[in-house]
Amino acid sequence: MEEHKKYNGVVLLIASIIIFFIIFNYIPKIIKLFSQPAQNFTVSVGKIVDEEYTKALIVRNENILTNGEKRIEKDKQEGQKVRKGEKIGRYYADNENKMLEEIANIDKEIEKVLAENNQKIESPESTILDKKIEALISEINGINKQEKITKITKEVNEEILKKAKTSGELSKEGNKLKKLIDQKTKLENNLNSNTNIITATEAGNVSYKIDGYEGKLKTDNFDYLTKEVISEVDIKSGNIVSTVENNVKIVDGFKTYLVCVLENKNTKDRKVGDTVGIRIGSHEEIDGEIVYMKKISEEENILVFKVDRLYDVLSQYRKVNISIVWWSQEGLKINNNALVKAQNGLYFAKKDKGGYSEIIPVKVIRKTDEYSLIESYTKADYEKAGIKMDYAPSVVEYDEISISPKIDKEDMEKYSTLSRLKEEKDKDK
Repeated sequence: MEEHKKYNGVVLLIASIIIFFIIFNYIPKIIKLFSQPAQNFTVSVGKIVDEEYTKALIVRNENILTNGEKRIEKDKQEGQKVRKGEKIGRYYADNENKMLEEIANIDKEIEKVLAENNQKIESPESTILDKKIEALISEINGINKQEKITKITKEVNEEILKKAKTSGELSKEGNKLKKLIDQKTKLENNLNSNTNIITATEAGNVSYKIDGYEGKLKTDNFDYLTKEVISEVDIKSGNIVSTVENNVKIVDGFKTYLVCVLENKNTKDRKVGDTVGIRIGSHEEIDGEIVYMKKISEEENILVFKVDRLYDVLSQYRKVNISIVWWSQEGLKINNNALVKAQNGLYFAKKDKGGYSEIIPVKVIRKTDEYSLIESYTKADYEKAGIKMDYAPSVVEYDEISISPKIDKEDMEKYSTLSRLKEEKDKDK
């Protein structure tokens, strides 16, 4: 009986030790497994983009045609294209409303005299003239363009004169009618003499969006640009320029310039004539040509980009938020945390092969802060580096690559002679 108890005690002790061992060794690993995401990255074919977000000052070739002192009657709409010399609109004349009111009152007097004449003189010719006069007056009431009003008013006056003749120019009513017509003609001549036509001084797009910087920001030479000049443009980025009623300008609709102050890290290898991608809001990416560069400090440069698209969008603003796409490229895309860089400049990845792993040297073709495009070394590369390999280890699409891998220095040193290929490539650049 005692032996049986002793045996049970031994079994219990052994079981306790086993359980303690499992808890001590495996429970932390199980907890870690469920508390941390998978530490692998799946390689895919994708695009990486080196992109910089910044603010841009918009500069255009734009000429104001008016002095802002009088209200404008607009013949052309915002953004409408015009030829040189084409009419855009006209200034409203001095005391125009008062003169138009006087003309309207005279028209009423004329209608009253004509009505009195109709009671005395009834003839087919008189009836026809009445209908024609009424139709012309109705047409005047339905339009607001001074040029058309003047033309139709002249026709009305001619018809009224004919009417006056039918009633007898020497009659009392005929003389009164003639005086009213003379008064009206004098007012109309005065109105027309005070009306100035606005015409385009050059071909371009009409705009009534005036912000006061049209005469200060020029496109013929950008040497005047400084960081202070740019910051002094007191308009918030993304604010739409207001439409005014007393000014109009002609804008070059083919070229718009975006002025940016940028850090040296992305601009130091750039030059005038280079083309980059420009993104504005949700609109498609467009090309932007660098047409001007100025170094303003060791850290910053001023760059001017010329764009020839999205005029309708850019014409609404003086400052806008943009994204500059310095470059973009497709290839095998890998997270930078899955790469280890050796002292000799070689990069390595650790491929998970389902139960064991393989150390693979790779070429980094392009790199951003988050991702890299990679290529594997070929068998010819290994032979050129003097490394004998039965096969060339490679990374391909859908491979599982370890994140933050631990790679022994000895494993990387086996491929150290590959660095010669990198040095040769760097010399060729």
